Amino acid sequence: MLSGGLHRFRLHAFTGVHPDSLKDLDLYVVRVPSPADTQVPVVMADTAPGSDVNRIVNGLAAGDYYLVVLDYAGTTTHYEICVSAGACPTPFPAPPAVASPSLRRASAPAAARQPLIRSNGPR
Repeated sequence: MLSGGLHRFRLHAFTGVHPDSLKDLDLYVVRVPSPADTQVPVVMADTAPGSDVNRIVNGLAAGDYYLVVLDYAGTTTHYEICVSAGACPTPFPAPPAVASPSLRRASAPAAARQPLIRSNGPR
């Protein structure tokens, strides 16, 4: 749950075995649209070249939000995210051990997906 005020959003990609593993990643904070919205309400967009993001959003209104990482086609990029009303660790902790290639993560069914970030406060 996020309350109003200042929030830090950090994204950090891990170096992989392929030369393009640190490709461009984009980070978006999107408010969950209401029925009256005619456009997707983007609160923050970091589309600068590179695979690391460190941005602050001040005055985030109460409501539900999605955090979207756009990873362009190519090799798999492993990354970590920090969303905090305070500070994020600098540097990020060491990456976890890489899982066996035979293990695959299944995506959740569409009906089971929920907003990633929920801001608390008056609605």
